[in-house]
Amino acid sequence: MFKEAESYFTSIDLYAMTPKFWARSLFIKPTDRAVVCHAGSIDMEYYDDYRIKMCAEINNDYYCTIHHEMGHIEYYMSYDKRQPFAFQDGANSKLLEIQLQYLQHGLDRNNLERLRFYAVRRPEKLDKAFRYLCEKISRYLNNRNRPYVILGITVMNDIVKSCYQLLNTFVDDYLETLRLVLEERDDLELIEQAVASFESFCEIREEAPNYQRNYQFFVHRFTALCYYHDEMNKI
Repeated sequence: MFKEAESYFTSIDLYAMTPKFWARSLFIKPTDRAVVCHAGSIDMEYYDDYRIKMCAEINNDYYCTIHHEMGHIEYYMSYDKRQPFAFQDGANSKLLEIQLQYLQHGLDRNNLERLRFYAVRRPEKLDKAFRYLCEKISRYLNNRNRPYVILGITVMNDIVKSCYQLLNTFVDDYLETLRLVLEERDDLELIEQAVASFESFCEIREEAPNYQRNYQFFVHRFTALCYYHDEMNKI
């Protein structure tokens, strides 16, 4: 994952990591001592000595964090060490954080798009892929990241349409995700997205021989998630 992050930065004409980076960084949690695992990037203030400290695991969250922290190091490397110390730091730390957040969001978008194809091509992994997608949507809801909630619902809808014959492997995660979206009571657009998703979900089943029984079952499950809010007077 670290090498992939480095490849990304070199592909846009930024710097490769230095030999000291690979020799002296902490990439995974050591087994022989206690460490603070909070991820961070460090400029040792000595020419080519830059390091990352984190206890990485192989998953998407760490993959994005690695890009974020390596982005800080790219920033450190961009400032000439021959300048006075006061001019070796970034001009605006908030601007850098915003740029790195956009990088992470771009990685998330790509991963969501890839997940759609992965779920279709690897049906034996469908339950895990769908659960991962639902966890991402839940996280976007918590972070109030609305565009990515909508993107996640779109990907979820595509997977439901493409893998409907394996419905039983992911229906609980699907309905749980709709429940979380419906709880966003102040966001009518997200509620409409959830309702539209369920409508589409029901229509797909129309040609199946047991459609009526399944339709009634899922409508019952879905209506249990709905609510009415007097102040809104629109639902």
